[in-house]
Amino acid sequence: MCRESVSTPDLTENTMYMYKRLHIFALIALALVSCSKETPVSETEVRFCATIQPEVTVLVKGGEAEPEPILTDHAVLEIWRGNVRIARQEKLVPAGLAEIPFDSEKLAGGVDYDVFIWVDKEGYYECSDLRNVSLDTDKSYDGANPEFDAFFVYAPFNGVQGNEVTNVTLKRPFAKVNFGAPVASPLAVKFSAPTTLNLKTGEVSETRNFEYTVQPEASSVTAFDYVFATEEISHLNYTFKLGERDEITTSVPVQKNTKTNIIYNITN
Repeated sequence: MCRESVSTPDLTENTMYMYKRLHIFALIALALVSCSKETPVSETEVRFCATIQPEVTVLVKGGEAEPEPILTDHAVLEIWRGNVRIARQEKLVPAGLAEIPFDSEKLAGGVDYDVFIWVDKEGYYECSDLRNVSLDTDKSYDGANPEFDAFFVYAPFNGVQGNEVTNVTLKRPFAKVNFGAPVASPLAVKFSAPTTLNLKTGEVSETRNFEYTVQPEASSVTAFDYVFATEEISHLNYTFKLGERDEITTSVPVQKNTKTNIIYNITN
């Protein structure tokens, strides 16, 4: 009986063929892994703690700067990467609190961020976007309300600094102008001042006209203003009218985080 001849496969040739296929698949897999494992970006945990510095410098002589109470009760933190806001924290704090801790945020290591912190009396400023903060135009401005006080800081930040508490100091974003006269007469005040501040660049804009009258207390009349100012000394034109006297217009020097004292000595 004749049997069909059965050929014996060449194991060496088949094995080499399989090895080649496996080698190709391995190279493809390695390529895919290489593409998916580009240089990893580490993640760092950052926590900011803000300290308010209420002291200011007296720009014009006529009285010494005195310690002032901190009346703020509202704090906002924003972290931006370019034009994208990465994080925002907003909370009420006890009035007068000088140190304000914020919650931790996770950021990419080695990446540049812009950090903004703004602290005020809630409702006195428009601060939904901390890159630009504006005076709330719905608030009555009478030259005698210290609740317009506020503090801020802008701090460039790189994530590689993280994993620790980052302490920042807040200062006033404006100049405080104090003026008074030793007479028992009403004081009418007129002036124009910017109402918007770019916290990153320090530029001011959106000028508004202000006008109000302050009633005297005892034998003198005093008033004060918080006006957005720059790091450089600039000037605002103020017009005063004491009782029935003629109006007096004067150029008042202002500078960020400073106090200008103006005292009129009336001799006639």
